[in-house]
Amino acid sequence: MESLLFATTVFFAALTFIFGYIALSERRKRERVLSSLRSSRSKEEASNQKTDGTKLLARALSLIHEGIVIMDPFGRIIFTNHFARDLLDIDPKDKGKFFYQ
Repeated sequence: MESLLFATTVFFAALTFIFGYIALSERRKRERVLSSLRSSRSKEEASNQKTDGTKLLARALSLIHEGIVIMDPFGRIIFTNHFARDLLDIDPKDKGKFFYQ
């Protein structure tokens, strides 16, 4: 009788251990997924803020009554305002092309 009681106790202890391990591993999975979602959301928000800042800068530069052409280090056109496009006969579609083109 004592061996049956001992076997039952060991069985339930093993079940408790197994279910505890499963619960812990599921919790860790949920935490990883939540962490991933939070990081992707923060990256998206940072990208939106960067885009908003870029739009604001473009709007401010377009209001200046001087011709402005912004190029990258390789000479490709990144931004032109209205006055530069009129003065240099630059098409708005030329964004990304080299200045000498």
